[in-house]
Amino acid sequence: MKNRSMTRRKQPNTSSEKRAASHINRRITFIQYCFIAGMILLAVKAFDIQVLKSTDLTEKAEKEYVRTLTIHGKRGDIVDRNQTILCTTIDTLSVAANPKKVINKKQTAKKLADILNLSAKKIEKKLNHKKSFVWIKRKTSPMEQEKLKAIDIQGVFFKRDLIRFHPQKMLAAQIIGITGADGQGLEGLEYGFKEALKGETRTLTIKKDAAGRYYNAEKNLQEKLKGDTVVLTIDSTIQYIAEAALKKAVTTHGAASGMALVMKPETGEMLAMAHSPSFNPNAFRDFPKAVGGTEASQTPLNRALP
Repeated sequence: MKNRSMTRRKQPNTSSEKRAASHINRRITFIQYCFIAGMILLAVKAFDIQVLKSTDLTEKAEKEYVRTLTIHGKRGDIVDRNQTILCTTIDTLSVAANPKKVINKKQTAKKLADILNLSAKKIEKKLNHKKSFVWIKRKTSPMEQEKLKAIDIQGVFFKRDLIRFHPQKMLAAQIIGITGADGQGLEGLEYGFKEALKGETRTLTIKKDAAGRYYNAEKNLQEKLKGDTVVLTIDSTIQYIAEAALKKAVTTHGAASGMALVMKPETGEMLAMAHSPSFNPNAFRDFPKAVGGTEASQTPLNRALP
């Protein structure tokens, strides 16, 4: 009994010891209540996020990591009877801007105007828009692209684009015709066969990878959705000879214009349709508008075509 009483915990026997023990108990109780309150708050917050705000948060996450693209297939090629390409579509870069990210709009407009040969006032007006995307110049040249890459202006960026390219330049220009900035046919066969040449359109949803990059599906799909190829009865060699002879005759006789047709008698196939004066469809805006030309194209029309 004596040993047991010696090992028994000593009970507080003074008022100060009792107050200290009471204070410790209150602190322990307060911590317990705080812990329980914290767990309740966490449970409420989890319920708010997982149940009440789940739809809104999911939509916000999708906006950050998911993009919806409308992809237009490349326009089909136009070739002669020997499959020589007269007109095709190639990749290029256009310049766009996010006005909200451009710091000094006036200075930026001046720099862009000098490089892109545009009006600084018109560019500044675009940069003052409240939109988050504006076009600055569609289908820039390689030299313009290099100059812009060298200065790297904040809020100004390149965007992949498509341009119609005529590798034979002025050959059969009036026959083939031209397209607008968005690839729509305006004149000639580009307009007459616009539905056949126009590629398919598809809407695609893509997500970012772990590095925050989007899968570049646009370029691959543009090839798959490409429009039909239009094959002409025109022979490029005969067309070139006819155009050269016609140009000489128009110059010699001081004529305002001229036209020459070469037909295959057995079948009635047109081997050449020459027209003078001609123009380079790769830079058709540099040519003056002729009688019959549309305001959009500023080019002379071939009256043998609709």
